[in-house]
Amino acid sequence: MSDSIIERLRHHAQDERNTAFARSTMQKGADEIERLRAVLSKANEQTEHFEREWYLRGDELEQLRAELAASREREARMQLQPIDTAPRDGTWVLLGYFPSYMEGVQQGGIPEIAYWSSGAWANNCGKALATAGPFSPTHWMPLPAPPIAALAEGAQG
Repeated sequence: MSDSIIERLRHHAQDERNTAFARSTMQKGADEIERLRAVLSKANEQTEHFEREWYLRGDELEQLRAELAASREREARMQLQPIDTAPRDGTWVLLGYFPSYMEGVQQGGIPEIAYWSSGAWANNCGKALATAGPFSPTHWMPLPAPPIAALAEGAQG
């Protein structure tokens, strides 16, 4: 509807040739059209506002989902894993000794921080560790990030 209908209604509402009832009805009609246009305009503005809000929240939701997935991935990496999945590239890891006779027992042998070197696990002194037998590592896990790296990661995330 254009403003011309409101203008025409108002024009005819002032025409003395129309009855008082017709003039009053036309005036009320013009007022009601203006009121409804204002309500519709406000509703459209609110709709646009909510659409922007939900769009932004959608981005925020996607970011939170990505952070949750990354957190779950970090947590999965920080679990004990079978020794045959350990990196053999010189990366320092935490080794665990959990022989089959200790199955179901929380505590295994002494944990050892080591890296793979020249076909064997080596400790921080470079001493080769057992790679077979009852005292060889059965599980491993990555070392946690150093505090400085953990703090930097927390500041970024």
